[in-house]
Amino acid sequence: MRRVVDRDGAAKRLGLSVKTLDKLRTVGGGPKFLKLPRRILYDEDDLDEWAAEHRHSSTSEYPHPRPPPKAETAEPT
Repeated sequence: MRRVVDRDGAAKRLGLSVKTLDKLRTVGGGPKFLKLPRRILYDEDDLDEWAAEHRHSSTSEYPHPRPPPKAETAEPT
């Protein structure tokens, strides 16, 4: 049987605030989640997998930051 936790349980398990977890869910980059009517749930296996993917032994292992967005080009008049 799959074990799932709510937002509070997921945040506690990962050592994050609920607000940070919510932001990761909105902008991307967070753990997989289940969207049910009026509920967000996280599978504990997905939380563990996400945490393992973000494990580093040195700051040089961090992925490079995203490049800045391209500037909008002006439309010819």
